[in-house]
Amino acid sequence: MEELELKEEQILSVRSPKDEVEGPFMVVHNGGNWAIVAFTFQDTPSLGIRWFHYGAGMPVGRNGAPVWFRIPEELNTSILNGLPLSSVRKHNIDNYLCGEISGEELAESLKQEKDF
Repeated sequence: MEELELKEEQILSVRSPKDEVEGPFMVVHNGGNWAIVAFTFQDTPSLGIRWFHYGAGMPVGRNGAPVWFRIPEELNTSILNGLPLSSVRKHNIDNYLCGEISGEELAESLKQEKDF
């Protein structure tokens, strides 16, 4: 399968389903043609996943617009453990998902990680 070169801007341009997700949106993992992000889903810190291959990718909403699939909370730990994340990154994401830090604090920690 052909690998895409996903840019962070492309990943973060998806902001739907609009009535249920809000930012800050943060890229947790860029898999090349799929991505996992952290965001707030119905006021709950959450992870979402989507595939960015072939046009709109998957999933899409009823109107064909790209949307995030919210990963069920009980799968968060397994998914994070299966990703090639630094221990610091994983710890910060866990703290966000548990409500110990805000989305803004997670975004700042991820930005600082990129700056190194």
